[in-house]
Amino acid sequence: MMSLASAARARPALLVALLSVAAPPPPSRAAENLVSLTPAQRANARIEVLRLDDSAAITSAGLTVTGRVAAGGAARALVTSPVAARIAAVAAHPGAGVRRGDALLTLAGPEVAALQRTLREAEAAATVASQRLARDRRLLDEGVIAASRVEQSEAAATAAQAQLRQVRASLPGFEARGADGQVVVRAGVDGVLAGPRLTAGAAVAAGDTLAVIGAAGRLRVALAASPGVARALAAGDALLVRSRGCEARAVLRAVGTAADANQAVPLDAELLDAEGCLLPGEAVTAVLSPRSAAQGGWALPPRAFVRRGAETFVFVERPQGFEAVAVDAAAARAGFARSTALRAGDAVAITGSALIKGAWLGLAGEE
Repeated sequence: MMSLASAARARPALLVALLSVAAPPPPSRAAENLVSLTPAQRANARIEVLRLDDSAAITSAGLTVTGRVAAGGAARALVTSPVAARIAAVAAHPGAGVRRGDALLTLAGPEVAALQRTLREAEAAATVASQRLARDRRLLDEGVIAASRVEQSEAAATAAQAQLRQVRASLPGFEARGADGQVVVRAGVDGVLAGPRLTAGAAVAAGDTLAVIGAAGRLRVALAASPGVARALAAGDALLVRSRGCEARAVLRAVGTAADANQAVPLDAELLDAEGCLLPGEAVTAVLSPRSAAQGGWALPPRAFVRRGAETFVFVERPQGFEAVAVDAAAARAGFARSTALRAGDAVAITGSALIKGAWLGLAGEE
């Protein structure tokens, strides 16, 4: 039989044990992040889920930007109008392959006629100066004139040739020996005509671009992304560039450091396919696969992500309801859910997230 002293000593320990059994356990972090919805609430919210699988881990379906194919700087020929004129005829349109010397368009107008006269006068002056120099050299050999006379003729011929070169340099790619008041613009290199799209009868000013020619296989893609998306990108990321009936692989070469007036960050990519079907000037969309964001993450549409302060979450369906799972904020901006709590086979809410978030904040409160 237990003595009274032993019973007295055992009573506190017994009391602690009883209290430990009776006291409810503190709520777990998972319970705080669990949102239970009635069938009616779920139906009203029209909640749809996307099940994560291995293919979602390597794609970027939600990360698409737009842009335009451009001729690479090393394979670019630019032709501008030397004077104000009108377009009399168009021989090649953007997207067409051209060879060196092919006619692109014809310019016409009074200033074109004046330019032709200037060229003819420069050619005539150079011819006369060359003939005079040849005559004076012959007369010098015959002892008829002094050597100083030949020196003057040589200087005049040199000046006339320099003037002719200057006039011709102002007309690169132009065939000015056609009909009066008309010049034919010709391709200076082999390649693809990138634009602009001009029509007969249109007016052009001095300095306006008449043709941009780029070589296929060395084309670039000028894109624009939001600052949030741009922060997740880096040189070397892969792209799939698509036009209406064509797609080609590309690699990101540079990411801009600041947004422009339209709050877009410029991206510069280079096409990898040497014989691709994309043409300079084409409008395209590009699907980006940022390596830093995609690694260990699943691609989800933007509406799947919800934010609370500086944190980003997705809602994963569990037997008891939807659990708010914290994901990497930087990867989320690029369209990827990355978290050690996510597993292949998890079903993530991609619609109705606003209602789930409202119910969740009612339980957990803002932090």
